Amino acid sequence: MPSVSDTTTEAAVARLVEADPELAALPVALDDGRLADLLAEHGRRLRARRAVRYKPGTSVVVTLELDDGPAWLLGTTPAVTAKIAKTTLRAPVGSIIAADVDGGLVLARPAADRDLPGARYPERTLRRLVPGLFARPHTLRTLVHNAQRRWVAQVRPVDGGAGGTESADGADGGAVLLRAYRHGRFRAHLQVLRRVGDLTPLAPPLLTHSTRRATLAVAFVPGEPLDAALARGHAGDAELRAVGRALAGLHASRRPYLPAADAGAHGASARQVARLLPHLADRVHDLAARVEAGLAPVADDAAVLCHGDFSADQVVLRPDGAVSLIDWDHACTGAAGDDLAGAAAAGLEGPALTALHDGYAELRPLPGRLHVRTAAALLRRSPEPFRHAERDWPAGVERMLDRAEELLG
Repeated sequence: MPSVSDTTTEAAVARLVEADPELAALPVALDDGRLADLLAEHGRRLRARRAVRYKPGTSVVVTLELDDGPAWLLGTTPAVTAKIAKTTLRAPVGSIIAADVDGGLVLARPAADRDLPGARYPERTLRRLVPGLFARPHTLRTLVHNAQRRWVAQVRPVDGGAGGTESADGADGGAVLLRAYRHGRFRAHLQVLRRVGDLTPLAPPLLTHSTRRATLAVAFVPGEPLDAALARGHAGDAELRAVGRALAGLHASRRPYLPAADAGAHGASARQVARLLPHLADRVHDLAARVEAGLAPVADDAAVLCHGDFSADQVVLRPDGAVSLIDWDHACTGAAGDDLAGAAAAGLEGPALTALHDGYAELRPLPGRLHVRTAAALLRRSPEPFRHAERDWPAGVERMLDRAEELLG
């Protein structure tokens, strides 16, 4: 058994498996080779693990991309195998790929996700929410499946354009996004999107919703995501400054009635890193303490409308030159610096980050202590290499901690 100080992925996974023997599915869930072998037994081929959510001693959930579409794995300990039984019993026909109730494992399609009623029968959901679009030839493609949390699908008429739609029935030929949530969280997401839509034109229009199916129908925003535009050389200083101005305009919106930003998020991430990589525990807890000491409380009158998960992949450069922001699930009231810090923590740096700041400063002064807020954002994101199933996730976690420590000096 390798030393726990060994930060290779193989050693880190072995330590997690050894520490959680009751979770029999964990070795498969965290190992591409074993997972690929299991899928091959059922005639499927693994393309990638996309996301991992792990609750020690209880469960592991993995979002998968297979050669024939999206899927997910749920593994549980014997104490909670009822989740496996309920998932298999209530799943639509053909949505279960493999199941071992006694072993606490199920492999399935998104339609088997009983926590997301809107995803179980997507065409029925579409017919309920957007009957005009349902009645026309169309394609329906899953874009995101965060198992047991969220499902997002794009519906596009085969005889229509790629643009967004202003009508509630898709009659103008545009695409629509279906966003399904857990029942317990649906009303909160609905209220957030309604309030954001009242405050800023940057958000895509909410078309309609179904409380029974816990699903929103949202206009699809046409254009190119900023991260893709940067990678292809399609975005330069002018576009980045425009994004900065758009963000400044968002922060200048009238004060929203939204939940406050989660002040304890970086602490929760530090605890998760310590569980995943125990040899980093002292280091990450020290970093959390330094971040906490450097963050000034946000006065009520200084709080602004924040996107809450601002990064280049959440920005769309529209064909008409306008800027839109997508995925408002984390919108909140908080410090303006948090959105700017989020962009930096997500990888925007150098001249690109400077151009974003320059555009922002055309309308609003740059917030102070951005280096501390960026360190906090890096700490919040530090478990993401594991959550995103990166092949060398221990090294990815350490790189984020390195960056945060450099900022704090």
